[in-house]
Amino acid sequence: MYAVIECVNGSFSVKAENLDEQAAKVFYFDRCKVLWNAPDVLLGQVAIVNQQLQVVGGYSEQIIHTPEETTDGE
Repeated sequence: MYAVIECVNGSFSVKAENLDEQAAKVFYFDRCKVLWNAPDVLLGQVAIVNQQLQVVGGYSEQIIHTPEETTDGE
């Protein structure tokens, strides 16, 4: 059994647990897509882990967005 965990802007959470391998991969890629498309996520990490909290199959993604610089004519 596997879990999908994430840390977004310093907040940790278990997003899904007790998943088989296929379901974990689908959920993992969905979370990565959501976080890559969320402008409020400055720093994120998503991973599939096993019962020993070890990353499974290299499924660990770091999401980094730099804050948009505003140009207000100054």
